[in-house]
Amino acid sequence: MKKDSRYNVMLDQRIFLEKGEEFCSKCNGSGSLASRHKSYNGKSYKLTCPKCLGMGKLDWIEVIRGKKPVDPFIFWAAEAAKNLAKQIDDEIIKEITEEA
Repeated sequence: MKKDSRYNVMLDQRIFLEKGEEFCSKCNGSGSLASRHKSYNGKSYKLTCPKCLGMGKLDWIEVIRGKKPVDPFIFWAAEAAKNLAKQIDDEIIKEITEEA
């Protein structure tokens, strides 16, 4: 089964729907309001979607109640930990297969 995905410009990565999730109806999964930019010092910045807070997707509870703000440091630290765990797992599997 192929999962539906979208490119999220705010996260700079492709996001995939898990069971019970849907793409944000306001930004269509991009995490940014494409038609609205904020200018500062001659530079243009994308505005984060207020509905999904830049995540691009919502679960069914968030659709009803709204997205709960997350401390950005906690979010990025969790993502970094997940990526590091995957990297370590890949290295262990590589070592095991080379020894066999």
